[in-house]
Amino acid sequence: MATRSASVLTRNVESLKQLNALANFSFRTDIALAQWFRRADLWFKEGRVYELEADLLAAYLAYLKFSTLVIHNLPTHPDYNKKNYELLKKTSRQNAIKALQALEKLRPIIDAQFKERALQKERLKTPTRSSSLSRDQDALIYDQYQKPASKEKRDSVSSWVEDQQKLVEQTAALRRKNTGSSRYRDTLSSTSNSNDENWWKVDQTSSQQIVKQNAKPASESSYSQKITSNSYPELKVNSTTTPQYYNNPAYYNSNQYNNDPPQPILSQYYNNAAYYSTNSSQSQYKTDPPPPIPPRPISPSPQSSQQIQPRYNNTVYNEPQTSAPPLPKKIQLVPVIPQKPASTQEMLDQFSNISISDTNRPTATTEDGTPLRQVQIPTSIISLFLKVANENTQNNIETCGILSGTLRKDTFIVTTLLIPKQKGTSDSTETMGEEELFEYQMNRDLLTLGWIHTHPTQTCFMSSIDLHTHSSYQQLLPEAIAIVISPKHDPLFGIFRLTTPPGLDVIMKCPIVNKFHPHAESDLYRDATEGEEVKGLVGHVRMVEGKLGLVDLR
Repeated sequence: MATRSASVLTRNVESLKQLNALANFSFRTDIALAQWFRRADLWFKEGRVYELEADLLAAYLAYLKFSTLVIHNLPTHPDYNKKNYELLKKTSRQNAIKALQALEKLRPIIDAQFKERALQKERLKTPTRSSSLSRDQDALIYDQYQKPASKEKRDSVSSWVEDQQKLVEQTAALRRKNTGSSRYRDTLSSTSNSNDENWWKVDQTSSQQIVKQNAKPASESSYSQKITSNSYPELKVNSTTTPQYYNNPAYYNSNQYNNDPPQPILSQYYNNAAYYSTNSSQSQYKTDPPPPIPPRPISPSPQSSQQIQPRYNNTVYNEPQTSAPPLPKKIQLVPVIPQKPASTQEMLDQFSNISISDTNRPTATTEDGTPLRQVQIPTSIISLFLKVANENTQNNIETCGILSGTLRKDTFIVTTLLIPKQKGTSDSTETMGEEELFEYQMNRDLLTLGWIHTHPTQTCFMSSIDLHTHSSYQQLLPEAIAIVISPKHDPLFGIFRLTTPPGLDVIMKCPIVNKFHPHAESDLYRDATEGEEVKGLVGHVRMVEGKLGLVDLR
């Protein structure tokens, strides 16, 4: 059976049709083309990570989104033919070939897994016919064999057993009486063994007399007759005709049957009295003793060079002495130097010490029910960023940074704090040199997970400009977060995301971008930390102990 996806994005998918439906997204040409290239790079990296972790459903979903965006949507953007995007277009096309190859490989596997899962569900719903039949058979066996037998049947069986015991005793007495008779001695003289193996040569007339004397009366119950007729068929012997081998010793000396005693027909001795006089512990036929077991060969000692000659039945066979082939020379194996793993795998191994949350934790979702993957942030990021922004903070200038990281086991982990080139004021900040920033992240397989900035003169909240800035991050990645640090106020920092709905939709449709302005709608953003629950929804961000790198590109 197919293993369910570990990703919260595809955990409840039951068919390939549902999986394809999850790949639908809204492509808007009013969003900068650079943002769409970033989203394409994000989906491709997600697909590679999920494929490395053998989460086939999540890998298929990420690759399908990436291929659709690069092949069908990006060429329709008004800025697609500008020269400054040539390198991004070339990289995206190369990755699109890899993504299509992965989709071609994953699709039949996933389709077969979904079909197998559906068949097993049907088997669990429908009880099997064999199980019902076995219950009926068990009941029938209980009725037939668990009920006690009637008194008549028990008496009939006991009577039959007593008759058989009397028959055995009378047969033994007759045999002792005839032991000294000449006929009996002549009969046994032609055989090498005068014991019980030739019991069938006893006088036929005497045997018939014993049978007639101990014949069962016809008045016995039907139950006893049934047992007798089934187990011991009636013997039909012509008294005037005697088999040629009964008392004919010459018969056994002939070569017709290689001096072996004949194989009597079973019906000829079923009711023969001599049959019951045989010793049950002895064999009915004479058999030759088995050949002697050859002696166990003695293993030669390492010091002895004498050859051990095989023996069988005291016969020595002199076989030609052969020497073992020489051992081949030892081959010096050259160690194979493993290839350097992909940068994505290096990132996974580098941050393996960071604890991944229990999969049984409550799944965080957006307001419309879309599941959110967890984001883990090292606790040291607040103090580290305050040191970086200290000079600007003293001058009442905002400072911003980019939260970069990787994806591991369906969890985003912030691993690097990037400080881009920027310019700021007391209430705003703007990044510069985005192409350099994007190239740095792309070459190191770093994902953009959000941003961080200070409010040197204001409290900890999301201004209207902050909401518009963060909308581009969250439109790129639903789990993207914004960290606001207010060094001079309490609380010191906050971790936020736009609500969906209404926050992200309202901000994306708002025409005012570069200046402060109010919004009529409320609840545009909320706290995203895991311990906070707002209107029944839990946060998806967790603060953890872990490594954090700092890269200042200013």
